[in-house]
Amino acid sequence: MLHFNYSTVINAPVDIVWTFHERDDILDLLTPPWQPIQVIRREGGLGIGAVSEFRIFVGLIPLQWIAVHTEYDQ
Repeated sequence: MLHFNYSTVINAPVDIVWTFHERDDILDLLTPPWQPIQVIRREGGLGIGAVSEFRIFVGLIPLQWIAVHTEYDQ
């Protein structure tokens, strides 16, 4: 299984950033308009074990992506 880790510093209060990322429409807000994405399921919010499954397209080729949260630190 491939693993992807990324971190960045955001100059805003943690509670505001956290609440923003809990939104149901977060992928729609963060995905560039030229990148089609289909959300298949979202379960568990942001907690450990939460699952987000979606389909992205590379040209005409659909790729299914399952993201599982393995760490949680609010």
